[in-house]
Amino acid sequence: MTGIALDTNNDIYLDNKGNLALCKNIEAVKTAVSCETKTNYGEIILNTRLGIPYFETIFTAHPDIELWKTYMKKTIIRVPKVLGISYFKTYIDYKNSLLKYAVVINTEYGMEEING
Repeated sequence: MTGIALDTNNDIYLDNKGNLALCKNIEAVKTAVSCETKTNYGEIILNTRLGIPYFETIFTAHPDIELWKTYMKKTIIRVPKVLGISYFKTYIDYKNSLLKYAVVINTEYGMEEING
């Protein structure tokens, strides 16, 4: 699998030869999972049923973290080369008002952890 590489700011960038930087195999899968889970429901104009419904699950007066996790897991499983999820844990940082997660995915290339 080949994908477009992202830097630490989640931006595309050019490689040493001035070409669009690419990533392969497990890094491409990790990038695809990261991008898919950051896509808001309705954001993709050609298929508005894709994405995570953040405004309906997390950004509400009464967040439903379990429902959000269900959408996240379904989204991750749909990414090509992902075979399954071994671990999914959420953390709430009340001091900074952040919801964080750690997920371990099983892929055709091995296992990898993604944090968001």
